[in-house]
Amino acid sequence: MLAPTKSRILPSGPSRFIVFALLALVVGCVDSGKDTPSGPIFDDVRQILLLEDRLERVEALAGLLRVIPQTEQSAQDVIAAYDSAFLDRGDIELVLIIEWWIRFDAARTLGWARESWRAEHPRIIYAASRALARLDPQAAVDAYYTSKGGRFPTYAVTLQPIIVGWFESDRPDLMTFILGLPDTNLRQQALGTLTRLQVLKLGPEKAIQWADQAVLGQDETVTRHIRQRIAASIAELEPSVAAGWVRKLVEEGASETLLRRVAGRWSRQDPPAAFAWLGEFEQSSHQRQAVTQTFAGWYIRNPDEARRWLLAQEEATSTSLAPATIELMKATAERALLDPEFVPDWEKNLEIALRIEDSDQRWTAVLFLCRAWVQRDSAVANAWMESNDVPELYREKANLKPRPPAKPRGRRR
Repeated sequence: MLAPTKSRILPSGPSRFIVFALLALVVGCVDSGKDTPSGPIFDDVRQILLLEDRLERVEALAGLLRVIPQTEQSAQDVIAAYDSAFLDRGDIELVLIIEWWIRFDAARTLGWARESWRAEHPRIIYAASRALARLDPQAAVDAYYTSKGGRFPTYAVTLQPIIVGWFESDRPDLMTFILGLPDTNLRQQALGTLTRLQVLKLGPEKAIQWADQAVLGQDETVTRHIRQRIAASIAELEPSVAAGWVRKLVEEGASETLLRRVAGRWSRQDPPAAFAWLGEFEQSSHQRQAVTQTFAGWYIRNPDEARRWLLAQEEATSTSLAPATIELMKATAERALLDPEFVPDWEKNLEIALRIEDSDQRWTAVLFLCRAWVQRDSAVANAWMESNDVPELYREKANLKPRPPAKPRGRRR
């Protein structure tokens, strides 16, 4: 394990109490030769944890942990002081002890993080894994496989902190480890973490250069996954940069799945700009899917704004934006099924749906609405479908009894 570096530089502006406490601690350690739960370390940690101001308490505690001896006895005294204080699970003070302790005794730190009731919180497990990976990635990986998920087996708590800590360590072979993960879902999540970190560290332009190098020699699947996640991360910061890179890749034959990665995130900042960009591409299945998902995300965030904008696009609602129109009709129908007090203007919405040029898209939009309308008023809905020459196949589908909700599956052991 890497040897810890002891710093004698205290945080700026510590209180007068902390200055005297640290001086007393140094004198006490020299005089006594050993620490006990009633000794200077225990007493000073205990007094700090009694401070009411949370920021002052964290600052003082961090300063103290930087100068006390990194020994088993010191750790026992600090833990004893923690046990005597009012600290809840997951408090930041517990993270600080993890960061300090793991540098010189990883085994006991991990044992405490897994067994102490105060440490029973995702934040503590995350902090321990990240700190250990920063010092020794292989040890963190070994602990990950040994714990078999532990108390909080989700990716965000178990594997993500190892990816982050390993990245912070600047040790090699992180990409090799990620690509060697046997589970496809974990591998993709880990790639997402790594690419996000690269974008944050390098900036969008240099992250693109990194991605172009990272895909060399990789198979088509890995290449697609790396590009998707780099594009998504850049789009969170500078969507226009991501859009330009993706346009170039698509023109060179890259997967059009990149479109929805950029447009969906761009729409959080500027939805019309995202749709204008999607309109520059051929209306392939992936492009239409990107339009659908981008509008769906906008509608969830701000339904009134999304609906007003779409209906103001005139002819485009029937052509290039037809997938968004279908999604609007679907959302309207779903609301009608879930909210008895919501009464849509059925005929007005169906008039919009009937204007869609492509027949498959048109009758799909009509079906969503008519299926909900049949549940409200079967006779009127069927009369409308007959008078508007809705194909028999779609009329039959609209009148099918709704499926009962799926029974919840038992929890897997």
